[in-house]
Amino acid sequence: MMKTSSSQNWEGYRKLSQRFQLSVSAVRNIVRKWKTTGTVQVKARSGRPRKILNKQKRRMLRTVRVNPQTSTKDLQHDLAADGVTVHRSTIQRTLHNEMLYGRVMQRKPFLRPHHKQSRLSTIHLSAAYAYCRRFLLYNIRRIRPVLSQEATQLLVHSLVNLRLDYCNSLLAGLPLQVIRPLELVQNAAARLIFNLHKFTQVTPLLCSLHWLPDAACIRFKTLMLTYKAENGPAPSYLMAMVSALALVQAVSELMKDGKIYSSLLLAGSQLTPTAVMSLKKHQTLLGAAKQKEEAMSKTNADLDEERDSLLKHLTKCECFY
Repeated sequence: MMKTSSSQNWEGYRKLSQRFQLSVSAVRNIVRKWKTTGTVQVKARSGRPRKILNKQKRRMLRTVRVNPQTSTKDLQHDLAADGVTVHRSTIQRTLHNEMLYGRVMQRKPFLRPHHKQSRLSTIHLSAAYAYCRRFLLYNIRRIRPVLSQEATQLLVHSLVNLRLDYCNSLLAGLPLQVIRPLELVQNAAARLIFNLHKFTQVTPLLCSLHWLPDAACIRFKTLMLTYKAENGPAPSYLMAMVSALALVQAVSELMKDGKIYSSLLLAGSQLTPTAVMSLKKHQTLLGAAKQKEEAMSKTNADLDEERDSLLKHLTKCECFY
């Protein structure tokens, strides 16, 4: 170790640095420390010792590198299991010193009702339009010169029409401008089958192919499903959910006349089990309504009697005084 007494022999800092192979600033600091404290040894520093030991730090870093989605709260619980209680900021500072930075997920803005409606009405249609128009029809058009009309029709029906018809009954009731992209795909497919120009009138082509426009096809599928649910070929859960509008109107008219069940018993052979259940339900509701009306009329009559008796009593009292 360097002897600090050498500074008393009027040796300069530069000579000492060359002699002991140290920088001039290091020599100056050593001499200043010896003059101030009387020693050059490093004393114990004051302050709180580190809470996270090296072994715990290595294990924490290993956990974060294996699973980057680990949160500081999970690391805090792991350290608490070892008896080390630290704040989350301490864990973050330790990770930042090792160049490990977390990422906070961006919070999406709240969707307003018109945003939800626009997404629900266009996301399915735009995806189907893009896939059918830009991929399927484009690839079929490239091999159209080597295909016959029958082969092209079979190919278009198996690849394009089946995707246009998939779950399209869910689009019932939407505006026509929303269903317009699907109709454009259908028109392009019809022109592709006959290998005609894009400005060709498409209505005769659809008639020759026996294709319905998408809006009419959606309406036809909904009506057919309703007809099957009313007349039996549909599944039982659909038959139980569908009720005839004409039957409800007839029941409402008979409710006004007061003859609900006796008149419909004459046509009982023509009613389905669902219709009979609906009639019984309406009859029960009508009976409850009549009982409530009678109770209200009785209550009103009792109130009128009490009012009359009270008026008579007051009249007598006035005559007495």
